[in-house]
Amino acid sequence: MATQKTALITGATSGIGFAGARELGRRGWRVFVHGRTPEKADRAAARLRAEVPQGSFQPVSADLFSLIAVAELAQRMSALAPSLNLLWNNAGGQVSKRILSAQGVEWQMAVNHLAGFALAHHLFPALQAAPQGRIVFTSSSIHSAAPRAIPRWLDSPPGRYPTLGMYGQSKLANLLFVQEFARRHSGGTVTAHAFHPGFVKTNFGSGADALYHNAFLFAVAFGISPDKGAETALFLAESPEGGTSNGLYWYQKNPKTPSRRATVEAGGRLWDESEAVLATLIQSSR
Repeated sequence: MATQKTALITGATSGIGFAGARELGRRGWRVFVHGRTPEKADRAAARLRAEVPQGSFQPVSADLFSLIAVAELAQRMSALAPSLNLLWNNAGGQVSKRILSAQGVEWQMAVNHLAGFALAHHLFPALQAAPQGRIVFTSSSIHSAAPRAIPRWLDSPPGRYPTLGMYGQSKLANLLFVQEFARRHSGGTVTAHAFHPGFVKTNFGSGADALYHNAFLFAVAFGISPDKGAETALFLAESPEGGTSNGLYWYQKNPKTPSRRATVEAGGRLWDESEAVLATLIQSSR
């Protein structure tokens, strides 16, 4: 009998994360269902068990804006799942004003990028322990809306806060992470990919200003279902292509050329800045 595969999906309480968790449960995976609070994670896991009685769903929670909470989640996961086949960094969101974390990281960059970067760092041994570990980031075509000049990757530029620009910057960061990961870990047993799910009918964007949120709702009114949006992530989790290739950007189960802003120089600088914040936190906790 094949060993049961294990996945951690962040932002799995709704949308494509919930849809992906449900499908992996149907396929026999053990799925850790992440939510921002214990209550949200518990409710989502209960819904999943009701919809897929034969599935294995376990709730876990952490506020991904806090790197301390992210580290605590990783510590719990390492104990619960010493071998991890899939880390799907799906959680994300938007805000309409500049908010900084305790480490001085802007909210969208902290939640949409740095939390996933930290989880990949902390859970790398568990991913290596699997026969073939995979990291998947939910990115977006909106990565092309990132600012042309980014003096500091983990903060917003001075002046009026650019909601869409910072969201694009965080989604570009997802692409840069997987590209840089592939350069640093070529030939290993762990791969990383990012994908654009398409315009999905969800409540995403509720944290943004009213004008942008209403425009987003208008756009996704004609969008695809969360189940359809999750298909590429599931493909990357299980297909041979997800394990034999590395560092690619995908759409509708096919590699896609990202924005020209996804350069080697930008990826190296983002990685170094992210690693420096994480190293400072780890050092201060000793």
